Amino acid sequence: SATPQQADDPDERFAVFGVTVEVAATRGGKYGLPIVVHICCKTLEQKFLAEEGLFRLSGSMREIARLRTEFQRGKYDSAAVDLESSLDPHILSGLLKLWLRELQEPLLATTSRTPIPPPSDLSGRVLEAWKTAHSLSVPKQRCSKALFSLLSKVSSRSAVNKMSTGNL
Repeated sequence: SATPQQADDPDERFAVFGVTVEVAATRGGKYGLPIVVHICCKTLEQKFLAEEGLFRLSGSMREIARLRTEFQRGKYDSAAVDLESSLDPHILSGLLKLWLRELQEPLLATTSRTPIPPPSDLSGRVLEAWKTAHSLSVPKQRCSKALFSLLSKVSSRSAVNKMSTGNL
């Protein structure tokens, strides 16, 4: 018997939800990023940084599910066009949050890469953050950078969008 997700995923060769960041980055991705991350971050940054409640308010679950299905079926171009032309930033942020929730492993889960020696002037929490960031795979580093850059830009507009660092 098929699970609900399997019913959504007619061909696992195209799936970008429910896979690792490394796999998602190879399927329709741009600039070494998974296509969902690239399109959502780019569109939110270009059009919706001032939107009140960004990442807090919900978009249409029906539309988010439809877009997820399009991506899962490998229809990256049509889904990307729909996202880029979307007038609802909450659909974009909702899809991005869904993608993060469905990752096979957390974005900030480290891999066993050869550690890079940290600069000698780092200590405490900064040193731990540095070690975590530098132990991530390259696709995870790129994805983290894109997401943190977007969140930083959103929080820099908190006077307008009400999304301070604490709210994000």
